[in-house]
Amino acid sequence: MIWKEYGKTIRKLWLNLFGAAVFGFMLSSIAIFFAEKNPEHALTVYIIGGVIGTFFYAYLIYLAVWEVGAKDRIRVDGGRLDARPHQGLKIGLIFALPMIISGGIYLLISVLRESLSVSSGFLNAVSNVSAMIAYILAMPYVGFALALFGQLGRNIAETGQTLAYSVYLFATSFPAILFIWGTYLCGYHGKLMSRAFKPKKKDER
Repeated sequence: MIWKEYGKTIRKLWLNLFGAAVFGFMLSSIAIFFAEKNPEHALTVYIIGGVIGTFFYAYLIYLAVWEVGAKDRIRVDGGRLDARPHQGLKIGLIFALPMIISGGIYLLISVLRESLSVSSGFLNAVSNVSAMIAYILAMPYVGFALALFGQLGRNIAETGQTLAYSVYLFATSFPAILFIWGTYLCGYHGKLMSRAFKPKKKDER
């Protein structure tokens, strides 16, 4: 089973997501501060924050997954595994399940409320919980959310952007899947190796 083989890697990815979320929160605070000081450049500031957060998150994924692909290739070449160049896609999908589920629930309820006028206290409660979970898990990209929607939270409801925001949160489930898939492929084919994975020379301490 894939969890038996890659459970440790997926847990490490979740831990890295937490680190990237904390970093994203710090970036958002800095971006909002500079945007308020320079409102004419607010969009640029938010986009820069989003790019930095995304690259930082992608690098954490690279550190966790590249070596997994490289080790699998060694086992494939040694005849201990069948060829599996796209195993990273499966790892990414399992890792991203919490994002897909929380974002999907929020999107579905937003469609029911705004397109079909279906509403109830229960749906609102589930919507709020799923939105909060999806928001936290999408924190590495928060700069892009600020660029698209301005101040988040109450502003989303007041401006009637709930449906658009739910589409955004659901869409943020997929960059990590692509990062994991691509990084595993790079490791599997021995491409883009970082010095962190190269064997140290004997005279290096």
